[in-house]
Amino acid sequence: MPMTANNEENIQLLLQSGNDGTLFSENRFLHLVESFGEIGKDPKGGVTRLAFSPEDITARRRIIALMQDAYHLEVRVDAWGNIFGHRSGNGERAGVLLTGSHMDSVRNGGKFDGPAGVFCGLEMVRAFNELGIRTRHPIDVVVFTAEEPNHSGLSTIGSRGLASRLHLADLMNRVDDQGLPIPEALRRVGGNPDLTTDSVLQPGQIKAFIEVHIEQMKHLDAAGIDLGVVTGVAGIRRRRLVVHGEAGHGGSTPMVERRDALVAASKIIRAAYRSAVESRGQAVATIGHIETRPNAVNIIPGRVALEMEIRSYMEEEIERIDRRVWDAAQQTRETLGVEVERSACVYDTQPRAFAPDIRAKLRRSCDLWDYSHQDLVSMAGHDAYHLSHISDAGMLFIPSAGGRSHCPEEWTDAIYLVKASQVLATALLLLDKED
Repeated sequence: MPMTANNEENIQLLLQSGNDGTLFSENRFLHLVESFGEIGKDPKGGVTRLAFSPEDITARRRIIALMQDAYHLEVRVDAWGNIFGHRSGNGERAGVLLTGSHMDSVRNGGKFDGPAGVFCGLEMVRAFNELGIRTRHPIDVVVFTAEEPNHSGLSTIGSRGLASRLHLADLMNRVDDQGLPIPEALRRVGGNPDLTTDSVLQPGQIKAFIEVHIEQMKHLDAAGIDLGVVTGVAGIRRRRLVVHGEAGHGGSTPMVERRDALVAASKIIRAAYRSAVESRGQAVATIGHIETRPNAVNIIPGRVALEMEIRSYMEEEIERIDRRVWDAAQQTRETLGVEVERSACVYDTQPRAFAPDIRAKLRRSCDLWDYSHQDLVSMAGHDAYHLSHISDAGMLFIPSAGGRSHCPEEWTDAIYLVKASQVLATALLLLDKED
């Protein structure tokens, strides 16, 4: 379909005006990053803004005020607590062009993971407002609820809820680290668990979703490439394994008579590590949470619980590593006399490719701005993964300095926020021309 003259003119206007340093300003981006980085600022230098915490609520209130006052958006909060800043289009019945990310953080995390995508969306809106660009489709900038893993054991709550991949029943027995039930936590951030079914998006309501996010790896930074077009997101599988041995006195129990659950657990951990290494970069495996009982220096561990996570863009690699770990667990029964139980998957998402049309428009937009770009796979989970089940979706990566993320050293130069916002604006204008 040929581009309408109006859209052609809008894109040319954007390209001609976008590099003067004022329409898309590095200083404005830095101010946004630093000002929100003060909310939950950790004494160690990072940001601790856990979902549903007082710091999270403060950030949500400030972003709502900013959407209304600085960007002239109409704001609503849905039943899942997701914040939407709405910019009307000329054809209000057309599906919404959606962009955004999240504002919550991990403990002692960085300033860019999540907020960068929200700020790029808002600064795109500013540019459209200043240039007088009207789109046919409405544009919404969204702040998703509770993207990061939290003490309830849930992540991507807001985006999964919107996509009908999470339901109220999944929340009923979940509490945060303060013992607060998740339904009540939703109320605290302006949601309404009684109406979550009504907030599920239907096919056609969203025309397209594009999320800007830091890469969280070092491919772009190491290669000196401006932006990454994300081809898809790796699958993630999480399991819990519990090793049952026999506790005993650490001094009086001979080594040959021990049923040491921690020794058996170490062999399971090693199997996870080695089998992931064998994938030659196609997969990763992590056992990052261990509970040992009785957990005393002079008592043989009688019970060890492990939480394992496997990630890969190749489903067969996830299956292979999962199988190898279980084989190693069964071998410890024979060699160490322990018993191992394996839970069903507590979290299991399949690898998923993003919409080819979105990827093509992001590449074309990079080319129009003369920005270098590279196709990448995301090994981290994102809200865009869940939105891709109800809409065409895609992601644009900006470089992470040194590949660092989820730490105080997380950093992205503001010039890449500018470039991502420009490319995002152009891609949405390309999408706006279509029925």
